[in-house]
Amino acid sequence: MFLLFRWAFAILPREQWQILAVLPQHRAASNQWHGLNLTYYGFITASAVTLAVGNMLFLLGAIHIPLSTSLWFVLSLMCLTVPASKIIANVVEKKVFTFTIGGASFTGLVMAPVVAVVINRMHHPSDALPILPVLSALVISFALGEGIGRLACISYGCCYGKPLSACAPIMQTLFKTLHFRFTGATKKIAYAGNLESIPVVPIQAITAIISTTVYLIGMGLFLTGRVASGLFVSLLITQVWRAVSEPWRADHRGHGSISMYQ
Repeated sequence: MFLLFRWAFAILPREQWQILAVLPQHRAASNQWHGLNLTYYGFITASAVTLAVGNMLFLLGAIHIPLSTSLWFVLSLMCLTVPASKIIANVVEKKVFTFTIGGASFTGLVMAPVVAVVINRMHHPSDALPILPVLSALVISFALGEGIGRLACISYGCCYGKPLSACAPIMQTLFKTLHFRFTGATKKIAYAGNLESIPVVPIQAITAIISTTVYLIGMGLFLTGRVASGLFVSLLITQVWRAVSEPWRADHRGHGSISMYQ
């Protein structure tokens, strides 16, 4: 993870690390084509989800839960969280083409116990999901997905931090050499925040490091039998950080000192 982050933090803010490929759709005038952009954001997000789900299946397998039951739980939960990421963003931000990980994770945390209970009623008691270990595995795996997924935000230039010039002197000193400079007119930080090539707080990198560290701690607790501690530590730190990190973000989080996401 250290090697991955060292590489990603250095190159993903660059302009060429936003568009992965383009699928041509139809020819336009003057020998031009309309195409569908495939972004590194999408690739990294898909990779993060895949690794998080795989990690959860591993943890549930470690406590002898049948793979079929684990898959039922994961797929049922994703049927709720994936639409929620768009619906909640639409309600909160009033934007049609926006998704929010915060909305998806909130829905997942609230609905996970309900989904587990419903699945248990459909299965034989010997295949029942133990609620506490399942929730612990879910939140620990979420921390992994959140950590890797933040690399997607660096690539796309979204969820960006405040310019250092607008921060307190201690923040300017702390991030004098550890800031991000995003390049590329199609990065969100450029067209939405007018902050291209301006030093900003590397909030995505900080979140990636914190979330991944929480994941490693949670894994250690889970695999040594302390599933409740793994749940508590992972849930507390990831969600508290999500709330307290917003003052260092410059992207629009709504009007007022406390945002709807907080």
